[in-house]
Amino acid sequence: MGVKAKSLGIDKLLVEERLTLIGELWDSVAYEAESLPLSTELKAELDRRLDAADKNPEAGVLWEEAKKILCPAYVSESKNQFSSLGTIGIQ
Repeated sequence: MGVKAKSLGIDKLLVEERLTLIGELWDSVAYEAESLPLSTELKAELDRRLDAADKNPEAGVLWEEAKKILCPAYVSESKNQFSSLGTIGIQ
Protein backbone atom coordinates (compact mmCIF):
# COMPACT_ATOMS: atom_id res chain seq x y z
CA MET A 1 0.00 0.00 0.00
CA GLY A 2 1.66 3.21 -1.18
CA VAL A 3 -0.40 5.82 0.68
CA LYS A 4 1.04 6.88 4.02
CA ALA A 5 -0.33 9.29 6.62
CA LYS A 6 2.75 11.47 6.32
CA SER A 7 2.46 11.78 2.53
CA LEU A 8 -1.13 12.95 2.94
CA GLY A 9 -0.24 15.38 5.72
CA ILE A 10 -2.39 13.51 8.23
CA ASP A 11 0.45 13.56 10.75
CA LYS A 12 0.09 17.36 10.88
CA LEU A 13 -3.56 17.21 11.98
CA LEU A 14 -4.55 17.64 15.61
CA VAL A 15 -5.44 14.44 17.45
CA GLU A 16 -9.12 15.40 17.46
CA GLU A 17 -9.02 15.95 13.68
CA ARG A 18 -7.32 12.59 13.14
CA LEU A 19 -9.94 10.85 15.27
CA THR A 20 -12.69 12.49 13.24
CA LEU A 21 -10.94 11.33 10.06
CA ILE A 22 -10.72 7.78 11.42
CA GLY A 23 -14.49 7.82 11.95
CA GLU A 24 -15.11 9.10 8.45
CA LEU A 25 -12.79 6.49 6.95
CA TRP A 26 -14.41 3.71 8.97
CA ASP A 27 -17.88 4.81 7.86
CA SER A 28 -16.82 4.86 4.22
CA VAL A 29 -15.28 1.38 4.48
CA ALA A 30 -18.30 -0.04 6.31
CA TYR A 31 -20.65 1.40 3.69
CA GLU A 32 -18.68 -0.05 0.78
CA ALA A 33 -18.00 -3.36 2.54
CA GLU A 34 -21.73 -4.12 2.50
CA SER A 35 -21.57 -4.33 -1.29
CA LEU A 36 -18.62 -6.74 -1.36
CA PRO A 37 -19.48 -10.35 -2.19
CA LEU A 38 -19.04 -12.96 0.53
CA SER A 39 -16.37 -15.56 0.00
CA THR A 40 -17.56 -19.11 -0.50
CA GLU A 41 -16.07 -20.06 2.87
CA LEU A 42 -17.74 -17.20 4.74
CA LYS A 43 -21.12 -17.87 3.12
CA ALA A 44 -20.85 -21.55 4.05
CA GLU A 45 -20.00 -20.64 7.67
CA LEU A 46 -22.90 -18.20 7.93
CA ASP A 47 -25.26 -20.80 6.45
CA ARG A 48 -23.97 -23.39 8.93
CA ARG A 49 -24.58 -21.04 11.87
CA LEU A 50 -28.08 -20.14 10.65
CA ASP A 51 -28.93 -23.82 10.25
CA ALA A 52 -27.62 -24.59 13.74
CA ALA A 53 -29.65 -21.72 15.22
CA ASP A 54 -32.79 -22.88 13.40
CA LYS A 55 -32.32 -26.47 14.62
CA ASN A 56 -31.65 -25.51 18.24
CA PRO A 57 -32.92 -21.99 19.05
CA GLU A 58 -32.67 -22.65 22.80
CA ALA A 59 -28.87 -22.84 22.50
CA GLY A 60 -28.62 -19.14 21.70
CA VAL A 61 -29.14 -16.04 23.79
CA LEU A 62 -31.30 -13.07 22.81
CA TRP A 63 -29.44 -9.80 22.29
CA GLU A 64 -31.19 -8.20 25.28
CA GLU A 65 -29.98 -11.05 27.51
CA ALA A 66 -26.46 -10.92 26.06
CA LYS A 67 -26.25 -7.21 26.92
CA LYS A 68 -27.25 -7.95 30.52
CA ILE A 69 -24.57 -10.63 30.78
CA LEU A 70 -21.78 -8.76 29.01
CA CYS A 71 -22.41 -5.23 30.28
CA PRO A 72 -24.44 -5.26 33.50
CA ALA A 73 -23.28 -1.81 34.64
CA TYR A 74 -24.18 -0.20 31.34
CA VAL A 75 -27.50 -1.99 31.15
CA SER A 76 -28.57 -0.72 34.54
CA GLU A 77 -27.33 2.81 33.76
CA SER A 78 -29.07 3.00 30.42
CA LYS A 79 -32.17 1.06 31.46
CA ASN A 80 -31.38 -1.55 28.84
CA GLN A 81 -31.25 0.97 25.95
CA PHE A 82 -28.25 0.69 23.62
CA SER A 83 -27.93 2.48 20.32
CA SER A 84 -24.80 0.56 19.33
CA LEU A 85 -21.83 -1.31 20.75
CA GLY A 86 -19.81 1.86 20.31
CA THR A 87 -21.68 3.45 23.20
CA ILE A 88 -20.34 1.03 25.81
CA GLY A 89 -16.70 2.03 25.52
CA ILE A 90 -15.17 -1.27 24.40
CA GLN A 91 -11.43 -0.82 23.91
